[in-house]
Amino acid sequence: MAVSSTVSIYDNSLLLVKSIHRLSNQPRTPSGHIKLAPMKIQATGVATPSFKQSFQSLEVTSKSEKVPLPAFDFKEYMIAKANRVNKALDEAIPLQHPQKIHEAMRYSLLAGGKRVRPILCIASCELVGGDEGLAMPAAFLAGDALLSLAFEHVARNTKNVSSGRVVQAIAELGSTVGAKGLVAGQIVDIDSEAKLLEAAAVCGGIMGGADATSVERLRKYARSIGLLFQVVDDILDVTKSSEELGKTAGKDLASDKATYPKLMGMDEAKKFAARLVDEANQGLAFFDHVKAAPLYHLANYIASLQN
Repeated sequence: MAVSSTVSIYDNSLLLVKSIHRLSNQPRTPSGHIKLAPMKIQATGVATPSFKQSFQSLEVTSKSEKVPLPAFDFKEYMIAKANRVNKALDEAIPLQHPQKIHEAMRYSLLAGGKRVRPILCIASCELVGGDEGLAMPAAFLAGDALLSLAFEHVARNTKNVSSGRVVQAIAELGSTVGAKGLVAGQIVDIDSEAKLLEAAAVCGGIMGGADATSVERLRKYARSIGLLFQVVDDILDVTKSSEELGKTAGKDLASDKATYPKLMGMDEAKKFAARLVDEANQGLAFFDHVKAAPLYHLANYIASLQN
């Protein structure tokens, strides 16, 4: 069902209420869900059983007609990119002296998952004319584990990108994790996943050679899907069981946290999520439709998880 997009995605009154309410609460880590664009997908080979499991729900359907999505095998794209990201991570931290420290680092980096942030970084780079090779060091940097190593890795391993752009990407991530980013998120309601998604998209665009206007369009897209992650995660905390979530359900309610369903009501929260998908997809209209296919489908995939 198409939903009108007349309300700004950045409702300052809601964000202020959530910020004040959560000053005394610990930050939470989101993970998304909702439904949106007809697409049949088939999996290819994956690295490990647990890695394969993380893609079992990677199927997107949609009734939104606002932005017709280009035909694209999103699941195959995600699996292929995630496998290559995992390979790059594995090569970045070989087992060496001191072994125990490197074992712990590898455990943190190679724990699995869909690798949404690194893939967003690569897709953003490809969108503006770059390629996977240019983006991969920054994709490493887009993860939130071992951030100090990430800065070193991108500085040493980025090839065929001007030093100015490398510095710009490092500065972007520095801002993301600094006093106005993840550190601030420990005190007020700034979601860490949203900030890291924004950094991933922007760094990918920078490495791919995007001009300033394109970088800001990617930033706006990433902010939309970052907020979408938060809204959907709030919805899931209410509507899904602990078994379905893979974590304790109802924690937000038990700790009296301000959530979108609590502030807006469940129906309005779902409509808000649909508007965020529309705004994210509409923000890609300035780019080549075919090159933007992974990003269109990524927004709709995040939304589809709630169903």
